[in-house]
Amino acid sequence: MAIKSVSSTDAKKHLGQILSDATHNQNRYIVERREIPQAFIISFNDFEAILNDPNERSKLLELIENVKPEYNIGKDLE
Repeated sequence: MAIKSVSSTDAKKHLGQILSDATHNQNRYIVERREIPQAFIISFNDFEAILNDPNERSKLLELIENVKPEYNIGKDLE
């Protein structure tokens, strides 16, 4: 199992291949738009395993925390 990133344009062009890779090889994809993570593609079986395994949930939450974008627009007034 690998975690791969792909642009939203490439994801659109190669969705069938990405779905096959996720389904058959249990690879996970982070879809990015302008280098900002937007979505996560995993197989249904992988998703079920994550829900049933606290260890896998923890790893996924850590990954999300590490790649999620931070928006620092504007300034606090209070």
